[in-house]
Amino acid sequence: MASLEDIHREKKADARQPRCNKHDEFKRLYCETCQELLCRGCATQSHCEPQHRVTDAGAASSDCEPTDFTLLSSDSELRQLEDSATSRARRELEAAVTASLQEVEDTADGIIADVRAEASRVSELIKAVRQIRLGAFDERAKAQTAKQRNKQRSLQAAGKVIENGGDKDEESDPLDRRPAVKSKVEESPNLSEIYQGLAYVRFQRGPGLSGFFLGTLRLEAKWELCCEFGEQGLGPGEFNGAHAIAFLSTDRIAVADWYNKRVVICGTDGRIMNTILIKSNPRGVAAIGDQIAIVDTSPWVAMFNRDCEFVSKFATVLQSKDNAKTDVDLRGIAVTKDGTLLVGDAKQNVLTEHSPDGTLIGSAPVSVRPSYLAADGGGRLMVISGGVQEVHVLHGSTHRASSNTTVTTTTTTTIRPSIDGRPVKHSNGVCCDRSGCVYIAVDSGEGTGHIHRYRSDGKFLECAVQDLCNPYGIAFTADGQQLAVADCYSVKLYRKV
Repeated sequence: MASLEDIHREKKADARQPRCNKHDEFKRLYCETCQELLCRGCATQSHCEPQHRVTDAGAASSDCEPTDFTLLSSDSELRQLEDSATSRARRELEAAVTASLQEVEDTADGIIADVRAEASRVSELIKAVRQIRLGAFDERAKAQTAKQRNKQRSLQAAGKVIENGGDKDEESDPLDRRPAVKSKVEESPNLSEIYQGLAYVRFQRGPGLSGFFLGTLRLEAKWELCCEFGEQGLGPGEFNGAHAIAFLSTDRIAVADWYNKRVVICGTDGRIMNTILIKSNPRGVAAIGDQIAIVDTSPWVAMFNRDCEFVSKFATVLQSKDNAKTDVDLRGIAVTKDGTLLVGDAKQNVLTEHSPDGTLIGSAPVSVRPSYLAADGGGRLMVISGGVQEVHVLHGSTHRASSNTTVTTTTTTTIRPSIDGRPVKHSNGVCCDRSGCVYIAVDSGEGTGHIHRYRSDGKFLECAVQDLCNPYGIAFTADGQQLAVADCYSVKLYRKV
């Protein structure tokens, strides 16, 4: 018979055991397969062997205690290891952050020192350029003063002879020197343009501080592409041999479209404003006053107003009834500082000068086919390009002595452009800036076009523009701040920066 203590212990154990809600019995069995406490009813109905292994719940609990203790002990050790690893990682993080911050600070200090050194070097270079340019100002001022004194003495001597009616017994009549004196006065360079060039110093910031490169010191202006329009074709906004170009105003240009037999008037933004249709292929175009002058494969120079309406046409040679007709091959056209037209005749290799109404003023033979012409704003230079490898720069001015005046020149400079040390195949369009520098469009085949800048004595100064297709005509705005290029199938506009 069970003792009272055993009965009390059993009741206490029963009180701790859960009851089955379904059968209202104590869950004294354990299904190891399902890991679930069972009553006898559940074991009989749902957990039958051999699919389920059912044992006494007390025995199963005794077997689990060591395993649970091992799991708890293992979990405790894992927590300790995790806490230790976390603490170590925190310490390593703090150390890495401290080291990285110090490295950043040291690197920044080094970069700042290098940047300051580079800034100091560039600053010293700018100061050195200033001293050199100031010296150039002084030298030019002295030379100009000496020239002015010499000119003044010559003018005073000529004036005395004029007042006295001329002394024929003089060995050297100052009146004979008067045209030369006048020519020298007219040949004075554009000092404001020259001084502006000497005053040009610009610092252009670099893209970043890579290699501690702050930027570039520019000592003269560069040409930057600001607009490009047109493509090959026959329709509006298309060109098929853009051959010549001229500025009608700062925002309007005229483009001679060779194969399309037209002159296109467009804005500097590429907007088509008007079109002059002609029967022949246009070779040259120029703006003179409020008119547009065009030369083509016909023997005439055609004049149009700014509304593109035909005004008149004129021949460049006087045809005599008694003589055979003179053949002409009109190519280049340019406007002088006096507002007259220069026309190049490649058949006769001659230049003719005309008033805006077409009246022939004079003519002069030239030694190169005058396919492209330019005259500088000072009346000192005429540039002739034959479309081949040579460009001739004529130094002089027109001397009007009679009704049969001829265009006279004093000296000739020959420029032979080259690309990468090799002579170019074509020297096409030419123009002059206000300082007397000569710009020439050159190429050695499609896709090799350049615009070169030369001094009037032929010295190469720079390659102003590259990456052109086949540049033909080129032109400046009146202020010299924009350069337009007729590049065969498109028009490119550059601005001075």
